[in-house]
Amino acid sequence: MTPDIPPQVGASAEEEISDEANGPSGLEQQESLTTLDRLAPMQVAAVVRIDARDVDAARLKRLGICEGRLVQLVKADDPLIVRVVGTRVGISAQLSPAIHVRPCRS
Repeated sequence: MTPDIPPQVGASAEEEISDEANGPSGLEQQESLTTLDRLAPMQVAAVVRIDARDVDAARLKRLGICEGRLVQLVKADDPLIVRVVGTRVGISAQLSPAIHVRPCRS
């Protein structure tokens, strides 16, 4: 990773969640999996799996939502507002159950 690029921009999925016990910024991953729509507002989680059609999974990846990425639920509504890589993204409440995450504790 280049020193002048912030980690959340230049990191690959493996680099972003490099330590099983402690993720970036000292966030500790919990063991239980859930889906994006079940997170509490402002809760941070690591994306573990996306069970969506190929076209939807590709669209999510272009938005920065892919396996290994940290996301934060900003607003639980339709659409859900998620912070990813420093940007807010709207995701359909219909698509959000396809995004499996592992919540983190600060």
